[in-house]
Amino acid sequence: MLRNSKGQVTVFIIIAIVIVVIGVSIFIFAKGDKRDSYSKGTDSVSLFIQDCLENVGEEGLYFLGIQGGYYSVPIPKEKFNLIEIPIYWNAEEINLPSKIDIENEFSKYVDANLNFCLENFQGVKDEGLKITEIGNFSSNVLLGEKIILELTYPLSIEKGDSFYELKSFYSELDFDFEEKHSFVNSFLLEQEKNPDYFPLTYVTNLAHENDFNFELFDLDEDKTILSFVFNELNSENQPFVYSFIVDHGEK
Repeated sequence: MLRNSKGQVTVFIIIAIVIVVIGVSIFIFAKGDKRDSYSKGTDSVSLFIQDCLENVGEEGLYFLGIQGGYYSVPIPKEKFNLIEIPIYWNAEEINLPSKIDIENEFSKYVDANLNFCLENFQGVKDEGLKITEIGNFSSNVLLGEKIILELTYPLSIEKGDSFYELKSFYSELDFDFEEKHSFVNSFLLEQEKNPDYFPLTYVTNLAHENDFNFELFDLDEDKTILSFVFNELNSENQPFVYSFIVDHGEK
C-alpha cells in the first residue's frame, strides 16, 4: 500500500487538538463579541438561543467529522491523539454509520454542549428580564444538503407586566453533509470489491473529481486512518475533515 509522506496529517492533528482542547472557548468569545446585540427586548432571548444553537452546531459538525460521525465512538475503534476514530472497514465488513445514526450522535453533541454557550443567559443584558426554564431542552438534527438544527426548550419570559413562553428554536448550517457521507460510502463499496487491497487509485480519482483532498496515516501494519479533507471552512478557518479507519488485518 502506498503510504503518506511526512507531514500529511498536520492539518488533521491541528484540527483535533484545537477543536477538543479550546473548542469550548469559542462559545465564550462568540458570546462576548455579540453581547450588545442582545441588550433590548424580549426577542433577544430567541436571537441569543438561535446563535448558540448555530455555534454549537458548527463545532459539533467539525468534531463529529474527525470522529467519523460519532460523538461517542463505538467499538471497533482506535484512539488517536485526543480523539477516537471508528473502524469503517474491518476485515471484509463495512461499519459505516447511517445518516440517522449520525443525526442522533449530532443531537447528543448539541445536548451535551449547548449549556456552555447559554451560560444561564448571561449574554442577554436586558435589565428586568426574568428567564425561567419550564423544562429541559432537547435537540433534533437533520442532515441533508443543509443541516437543520431544531431545539425544544420550554422557557417563560417575564418583563414588568409582560409574560410569554418560548419553546421552539431553529437554525441551519449551509453544509452538504449528505454528499460527504456518500463519498465515504462509495469508497467503502469499492474497498469491498477487493478486501485485501487499499483502493488507492479509486480514492485518488474520487477526490480529484469531487474537489477534495485525502490523507493517509498508518497506525500499524494493518490499520490506516483515511481522512477526506474538504474546502468548506468553519468560523475558525478550519477545513472539514471526515476521518475513519481501514483495517486489513485478520478478523
